[in-house]
Amino acid sequence: MENTLIRKRDDDRRLYGYVDTDGNEVVPFIYERATEFKYGYATAYNFDVKSVILDINGKTVDLPNKYKPVFDCVICKDGEKLVVAVKKKDKYGIFDLVEWKLLTPIDFYDIDVCEKDGKPYWVVQTEIADTKEYGVINSVGETIIPFEYECIRVFIKEKGILICGSEYKSGVIDIDGKIILPFEYIQYGLLPFNAEKGLLVAQKESYHRSGIIDLDGNIILPLEYNTIDGMGWRGYGIFDIHDGKNYGVVNDNGKIVIPCKYENFDYFYPSEVADKVYIMVSDGFNCGIFDADGEEIVPVEYYFLDIIYKDKKEVILYENWGEVGLMDIEGNVLLEYDIDSIVVRDYFYKKYLEYLDGKKCLHAIKDDKHGIIDLDGNIIVAFEYDDIKEILNKKMVYAQKNDKYGIIGTNKNIVFPFEYDYLIATKMYGNDAFIAKKDGICGIISLGGEILLPFECEFIDYYYNEGFIIKREGKCAIIDLNGKIILSTEYEYIKKLICSENLFKAKSEGKYGIIELSGKIIIPPEYDDIIRVEEIYKVKKDGKYGIVDKEGNIIHPPEYDEIDSVKEIYKVKKDGKYGIVDKEGNILHPPEYDDIDFNYFHHDRTIFKVKNNKKFGVIDIKGNIIHPPEYDNIKYDWEDDEIKLHIKPKPPELWWHKKKKPTKKSK
Repeated sequence: MENTLIRKRDDDRRLYGYVDTDGNEVVPFIYERATEFKYGYATAYNFDVKSVILDINGKTVDLPNKYKPVFDCVICKDGEKLVVAVKKKDKYGIFDLVEWKLLTPIDFYDIDVCEKDGKPYWVVQTEIADTKEYGVINSVGETIIPFEYECIRVFIKEKGILICGSEYKSGVIDIDGKIILPFEYIQYGLLPFNAEKGLLVAQKESYHRSGIIDLDGNIILPLEYNTIDGMGWRGYGIFDIHDGKNYGVVNDNGKIVIPCKYENFDYFYPSEVADKVYIMVSDGFNCGIFDADGEEIVPVEYYFLDIIYKDKKEVILYENWGEVGLMDIEGNVLLEYDIDSIVVRDYFYKKYLEYLDGKKCLHAIKDDKHGIIDLDGNIIVAFEYDDIKEILNKKMVYAQKNDKYGIIGTNKNIVFPFEYDYLIATKMYGNDAFIAKKDGICGIISLGGEILLPFECEFIDYYYNEGFIIKREGKCAIIDLNGKIILSTEYEYIKKLICSENLFKAKSEGKYGIIELSGKIIIPPEYDDIIRVEEIYKVKKDGKYGIVDKEGNIIHPPEYDEIDSVKEIYKVKKDGKYGIVDKEGNILHPPEYDDIDFNYFHHDRTIFKVKNNKKFGVIDIKGNIIHPPEYDNIKYDWEDDEIKLHIKPKPPELWWHKKKKPTKKSK
């Protein structure tokens, strides 16, 4: 019996399952997409199991030979057959659920389905004479539309209307091959816009000149927009358009509802008004909100607008030059805050919303003083601070007052008085301790006020997860969490290298070297700077660069103006010319080129484009010159792994492949 199972969506998890007519769950809510039952079957999809077929009892139908159904190609009735597209190892075919057999080989690279007069037809891609072409077949593999198209896309599924591409042009045909729109649009220059109303996005002369046409070729929206894109596929019937400078919105009839005059926009869908969509816009200075019909809900005159949740409902947080509050989604003011402005640290990540003691709060300013209010406008932290730097552990406030820093608790008690130059939370003691600086001297204190490290350091920094780097009386040391010295040094500066737990950059008398945690010197402090690059060190001395290996051996003395690295080789510059050296000390290519482009081509970085006297050539990683610099241009073909060379005058086109010798391109 048909439709004894009903598809249902769990809105909280956004997953589909199936229930019986009494509402009892039969198929668990585990699918991201699912179809209604038809002909006794349904198809469903989730990321883990991909596509499955379900029978009327909710059981998974296991197809033979590990075939998987193609979810987007629904089960179709073709005479006595029930046919479905199936997939195996990235190839597609057609399977009959009645006779339980393949009707076509699993031999197609792409597949989609359309119908005409209730009969299914299959758009497929296959390989013909070493090229992949599209055509249309019936359920038993007979050719309906010849395989002579570069692309076929189903436009109106129920009527068998197809968008096709051939010889770099696009047009529209029906399943009988009749031309509906002539092939006069650029390649991929026709895209579905509204299949129900037969509207397409069209590009005739340029991909940056888009408009909307109907199937009679009538222009609904002039072909003068850079892009036409948007959210119409979600069922709200609106699309964003861009004229090269600004954004606007067009509806699914091709009518402009919001003109192109806004720099940014965003859509939002209030949960309590499920059938409506709103558009938030900004002209670069002010924000406003429109509905899908183009009616202005909130005038474009607000400095700041965003959608937040209060009491599990969407509300609009607004700021308009001294006026801050909340509106409902129709623009009616719900609450005005007694503040001057809110502090937005990062609009994208909503860093204006704070969480303090389990409440959503706003960092706000009133009379040039900082404080915190909750969404009802209640003052949580009084407006008496010069700045509020951070909410710590969602229960404390790190603030600044009279150029000093302190910490306030949620019960308004002072955790640390405002007498510190800075406070930095450290995880070394379970998030309950701070590196503090007071009167120019650093120490570490706990939340309870216990001094964990006396205030006698000029500087404190982290050392991995085991302790700190400190500086006392001008000398650096490494200590553990109990203050015990792990390494005492005579260096004026040490910093742990990111690449190693036991290596440190050290400074003595203005010069840098590398030491181990044991104190062993790897590179003596005699360089103006040292930078770790992969397995070597780039060193600088007297304005010149060189390379030292990880054992401290000098591989290339500091004689180069620049050093850049890629894949264990190094581009060097000397006297205005570029060359290549390796980490073994070899000079692969002497500095004799005007430029070497490490980034231009070849995915495995074994060959490089070079330039000399405004001519281009190719060299490899082994020191060989593949092509001397005598070409006007060089292009790389990623698909065929080939380099195309151009020579003047009357250039014969030469091709080079890494597995072949240079040959003339055959005409």
